[in-house]
Amino acid sequence: MELDFMKLQPAIEPIHYSDGVLRALDQRRLPHEEVWLELRTLDEVIDAIKTLAVRGAPLLGIVAGYGVLVGMHEIIRDGRRLTGEEFDKIIARIAGSRPTARNLFDTLEKMHATFDNSSSDECNILKASDLAKSIHDTERGNCIEIARNSLGLLRGNVITHCNTGVLATGGIGTALGAIQAGYSAGLVEKVWVDETRPLLQGARLTAWELGRLDIPHEIICDGAVAGIMAEGLADCAIVGADRIASNGDTANKIGTYGLAVLCDYHELPFYIAAPGSTFDLSL
Repeated sequence: MELDFMKLQPAIEPIHYSDGVLRALDQRRLPHEEVWLELRTLDEVIDAIKTLAVRGAPLLGIVAGYGVLVGMHEIIRDGRRLTGEEFDKIIARIAGSRPTARNLFDTLEKMHATFDNSSSDECNILKASDLAKSIHDTERGNCIEIARNSLGLLRGNVITHCNTGVLATGGIGTALGAIQAGYSAGLVEKVWVDETRPLLQGARLTAWELGRLDIPHEIICDGAVAGIMAEGLADCAIVGADRIASNGDTANKIGTYGLAVLCDYHELPFYIAAPGSTFDLSL
């Protein structure tokens, strides 16, 4: 069927930024309650990242951009001059909050390049704001392109691991966006959701998103995947990525390697869905 990809909508918008304040859905509280955080200081942004109130490689890239802005506005509110030294401290502190997500560092490198010590505080904030919003828009577009490029690859019953939807990306999702497109096109019938121990991102977050999207799904313990494949109840698997090396080697949530090995053994297609910002060409 012909699919209008621009009509695909995320389950929710998990972050909103305005005038030095980042409003974020607290993913630690899902699926039982929807609690929103008002992040007004750099410490609060870093704590949200470290404690997984916000998570997912592409979303962390977006949050990093807005986090820089929160830190810049905080300095201005405190009556301090936004110097290059102060800006470097903001970048360094966010960089230390989550070392695994390549997208976060990609954003910080871009944000760092916008700062001009000879410019006014207002000018530097404006440039940083434009870039942060552009990064957010780009990630939304990346999700649509991943869904477009993957259409036709996923069929029948699909296994996925961890969470790769709007809660992880800010758009319709990487792997979950591909699943949504496949379901909307009548190709995907059902999703097997790995619980994803130890933090249960699959059971808590992916199942919550799929429920809001009315996509048939069933949560399974991570150890049940082999049996499901052996019984012929799965047709393929798709996951996201935290970081991808230049040779294609992929780092992702624990359990991803086992899923890939099982797909290879059972001769089932296994796909990685990720934007260009997840690639680390230095590796």
